[in-house]
Amino acid sequence: MPGHGHTIAEVCAHFGISVSAYRRAAPALRSEAVLCSDEDYILAALHPTGPVAVERIIYYYSWINHAGISESAVVAILENLIARGLVKRNGSRFELAREWP
Repeated sequence: MPGHGHTIAEVCAHFGISVSAYRRAAPALRSEAVLCSDEDYILAALHPTGPVAVERIIYYYSWINHAGISESAVVAILENLIARGLVKRNGSRFELAREWP
């Protein structure tokens, strides 16, 4: 997410996409690419990777948001997202219950 302290090249390398693919998609995603809340960051960490451990979510949150978040805070947010039908538990990992955004 350029603008969050990372360059386009860093973001593309981190997520395994080409710069040209990013540039083609960027105009259409500008309004959707804004992450505003801790929930948004956690949902983004789950998309589209499949089941993810809490530790990986914390790593993603710290990398993209340049801030720390506790495991208990992540679990509380995940439980809320589960209750709302956005996330499901798969053993000790979590995944999207439906497409997001």
